Amino acid sequence: MAEHPCIYCNIEVTSRAHAIACDSCGRWSHRRHTEITHQQYMQLRSGEVQIEWFCNGCRNVDEPPPPLEIPVSPLRNLAQEDLRHGGNTTIPDVSFDLAQEYERPTPVVDTSLPDDLELNDEIPADDAVITYEIVESGTKRGAAKLISSDGYSYTKGVTSGERQFWRCSVRNKTVKCPASVKQYRDMFTSGVAGHVHPQDPGATKKMKIAKKVKELARPERNNKTYK
Repeated sequence: MAEHPCIYCNIEVTSRAHAIACDSCGRWSHRRHTEITHQQYMQLRSGEVQIEWFCNGCRNVDEPPPPLEIPVSPLRNLAQEDLRHGGNTTIPDVSFDLAQEYERPTPVVDTSLPDDLELNDEIPADDAVITYEIVESGTKRGAAKLISSDGYSYTKGVTSGERQFWRCSVRNKTVKCPASVKQYRDMFTSGVAGHVHPQDPGATKKMKIAKKVKELARPERNNKTYK
């Protein structure tokens, strides 16, 4: 049995094969079964680009479930059962009679909260809408970086047409965060996997300050070069 079988052809993925692992489930696939070109793959191996890739199984997680079957009416079942046994299939009239007096139900009042309780109109942080902002030249190498309002940052992954994949920037020898964001034009959707590290509430401010420092330092370095 193959130790690392390809998701699509089930052939063993060797160390010399051009292959990539799904960033969600971790299973391997030969590059020829994916949309990644040979040039992109070689840039990925050399570290020039960062590519986020998901297999077809993980991409279909957000698809809606199949429609449920329409339930059969219980009254129809009873009528069919009586008909098989020769019984009366007439359904009694249980419609609402306006002439009949009905007892007015007692309203239920919730007394668990005091009347003088002050309500806070602020939206909790966990329920707030997450927004995203792309900071050009946000990385150390001058590439774009995506910053979310909840304190996380992302680097560019693979690009497919008008779709851009971003993956969490926390990816080192000790922590490899699987969180990701999918971008389609101006719309951003967070991936299935969540973050495995704490957030940084000041990430956006720190990124903009670092970018400004780079911009101010660039002319100074150029002046020193020409002296």
